[in-house]
Amino acid sequence: ALDNLVSWRMVDPSGHFMEITRIGHNLGKIHDQNVARFAIQRLRKNGKPYGEAEMLEIPGKGFRKLGLGKDVTDKFLSGLPGVQKEGCDGIVTSARFILHQMPAHTRTVCLEFFGRVRDAVPSIVEIKRYVDQHSGAVLAGLEHLDERYVKAVGYATKARRGTRPKMVLLADIVGEDADAVGEAASQVVCIANTRGGEGFIAVSADARKRFWLDRARTAAIARHTNAFKINEDVVIPLERLGEYSDGIERINIELSLKNKMRLLDELESLLSSELALHAEVEKVLPQEVLGTRPAQQDSRKQPADRGISI
Repeated sequence: ALDNLVSWRMVDPSGHFMEITRIGHNLGKIHDQNVARFAIQRLRKNGKPYGEAEMLEIPGKGFRKLGLGKDVTDKFLSGLPGVQKEGCDGIVTSARFILHQMPAHTRTVCLEFFGRVRDAVPSIVEIKRYVDQHSGAVLAGLEHLDERYVKAVGYATKARRGTRPKMVLLADIVGEDADAVGEAASQVVCIANTRGGEGFIAVSADARKRFWLDRARTAAIARHTNAFKINEDVVIPLERLGEYSDGIERINIELSLKNKMRLLDELESLLSSELALHAEVEKVLPQEVLGTRPAQQDSRKQPADRGISI
C-alpha cells in the first residue's frame, strides 16, 4: 500500500491532526526511488494548516530489505507518521492512493511440487528473478501454499497423480503484450519442471478464478484455527523458506510425539488406579457394588435335578 500512497490524514494520541504528503511520487515501487520525500503538515481542528510543513527524506532502499519484500526490523522508519507503527502514532482518518490501470493480459499459473520442499523452494527464487528481468511481463502476485494448507482445504490435485502435492505456487503474470505474457508463463512452468514440479496455465477469467479459490479457502481456515499456523507476520528470506519449512515440520512432529507420550502416561496412570464410578460419588467397596450378583451367578452354574420321584 505504501507504494501507491499519495497522502493521508491522521490524528495523533494528543488529538492533533496532520496531513502527510509524498513529494515527487515515482508512480512505482517506493524502494526503486533513491530518496522518498514527505511533507508533514500540522492542521488546526477546522482543517486549515498552521506552521511550516516539516520535510522528511528517507532513502528508498530503507523501506524494504533485500529478499524479504519488506523490512520489519525498522518500526521507526525515520519517523514517518502512521507507517509500520502498529497504531502507536494515532489513527489514519483518510488517505489518497494512486490507481493503476489493469494490464490488458493476465495468465494465472498453478505449480504443484511433489518432492521435498527443500528441493522445490529454489524454484520460487528462480521464478521471481526470471519474471523481474522480463521486459514484457510483470509478476503481479505470487502465493505459496504448504502441505498442511493443501491438506486442510482439500486441494484437488491438477496433475495426474494419486497424492496431493507437498507445495503449491500460484502466480499472476500480467502485461500489455499477450505473446510476451504467454511466453513468460510457459517459461515459469519449465522452471518448475526442473524442480520436479508440474504447471498449469489459466487464461480465461473463470479459469483464473478457480485457480485462486483454494487460496481464498486458506484465508477462511486461518480465521478459525491456529493449529498449523505460526504467525502470518513472520517474514522469511525466500532462499531460507525450505529450511524454515523443514524446521517447522520438525517442531510439529516433536510436539505431536510429546502430546502422545503424555496421553499414554495419563492413560496408564488412570487404568492402573481404582476407577471411580463418578467424580462426586464417595468410594464404594467392591462388595457393595457387586451385591448378591456373585451368588446368583453360582446358582445358575449348578446342574438341575433331573431325578424322577415315585
